[in-house]
Amino acid sequence: MNWLSIVALALAPFQSLGGDPAKDFILVGEKAYGMILPVKVCGAGVSSASWSPDGTYVLLERQELSAGPDQIKRMLLEAASGGVKGPPPMETTLTAWNRKTGKSVDLFRRTGPVEVRSASWVQGTSVALAWISETQVMPSGSPEPVTSVMAVIELDARVGTSRVLATETGPDPGLDLSVSPRAGMAVIVRHKIQTIAGKPQNQMSLQPYRPGLPLPTPIELPPNAFYYGWSDDGFGVRYAQMQPRQSSDSERIAPKHYVVDLRTGQTREIQAAPGNDIQLPRNYAVDDLKIVPVFWPRMGAQRALRPVFLLGKDDRSPLEEGDPPTPADKNAKSAAKPAPGALITAEAEYAELCPTKDGVLYITRGVALFRPILEVPKEMYLQAKAAAERAQAMSQAKQVALGLIMYSADHDDTLPSNAGNWQGDVAPYLKNDSLFSGFNYTFQGGDVTKIDRPAETELGYITVPGGRAVAYCDGHVRYIPDK
Repeated sequence: MNWLSIVALALAPFQSLGGDPAKDFILVGEKAYGMILPVKVCGAGVSSASWSPDGTYVLLERQELSAGPDQIKRMLLEAASGGVKGPPPMETTLTAWNRKTGKSVDLFRRTGPVEVRSASWVQGTSVALAWISETQVMPSGSPEPVTSVMAVIELDARVGTSRVLATETGPDPGLDLSVSPRAGMAVIVRHKIQTIAGKPQNQMSLQPYRPGLPLPTPIELPPNAFYYGWSDDGFGVRYAQMQPRQSSDSERIAPKHYVVDLRTGQTREIQAAPGNDIQLPRNYAVDDLKIVPVFWPRMGAQRALRPVFLLGKDDRSPLEEGDPPTPADKNAKSAAKPAPGALITAEAEYAELCPTKDGVLYITRGVALFRPILEVPKEMYLQAKAAAERAQAMSQAKQVALGLIMYSADHDDTLPSNAGNWQGDVAPYLKNDSLFSGFNYTFQGGDVTKIDRPAETELGYITVPGGRAVAYCDGHVRYIPDK
């Protein structure tokens, strides 16, 4: 099957559902991108989702009520009488969906007051790391403080397994996680307050993580050091060390800044703390495509539903006016022309382009969907689009012609005059009045039995680019190209 046939097949679902191929495809340079019907990824209760770096997997977080109808009813009655406090039990699940096979596997499942603080893919791998907290609910009136459990969990989407890398328990467990934005590694951060010489000091350690390797011994930072970001190459961690005052009356000394290489453990001082530039979400734009508006990950489940559009990367949309600009946007914003783009979905609470730009993942009302994107050469798309328009026009002209013929059969073989309200006369014989759109009724009306050559006598036509779909008095339709 050639590309022209593939594109024609891709356009067919839109036409059969009343869609407009011109609105489902966009032209970017010498390419055409179009969206075919969406595929269900997971539902319901999906609150967040993200692509793996290679676009093979999607990691989804789901929140579902773990109680049945009878249990919920009993809890409501007890709550009304003051017997139960706190929210109903929820089940939190982290699921990996394989785009190539269409299958899903649950990597983590827990019932109770669990919060997924973050879930991020490790660059260049099929492994994600989740930072999770779980609050241990204490009995009513208990003098014991509320205890929390923090955990870092490794999720391997390819193998379908998970394992706990680190845990900390206490009223304020000092456990954090940060995944490198550029290199295939992460760091597990532990911190606690210790009293030294009667003064509280922050003590922090960094434990590097690389998939497939055992966890090394944590790197201990000096007292009162605070981790705050990654180095430019993604292999080092920046931290600042607060400097003590010489006396209570002396001025505060500026902190010193360092970078520790997580591969070697070596530390070097840097002169100044780099600025923290606002970075757009990773899959807001890929190659020559982008989606608007920008959706920021993990902004909570109660996000507003908004329409999502597919555009060329250099196009502008009114929906982007409130989004943080990229450096390129600052220079090109005034010169770029607004472009409406192709509608991906009328409502979504989150959306993200696949890293391979052959689809869009989006969440709407707790259901995750994947809408594939078809890429074809521009000329092939234009040819297929023209062929689809011709086929649509010929089908429409055929239905109007049959409606006219059925009208004549009920009215003594007489066709209505084209000078009067012929649409009103023929409308009962058609599925809907929209079929009249664009149809030019050229036959003047009269007795059809007196037509010498019905197969050669024009009944009417619909104009399309490059020609006409002509209906004849015997009911057949033919496409006649412009001369």
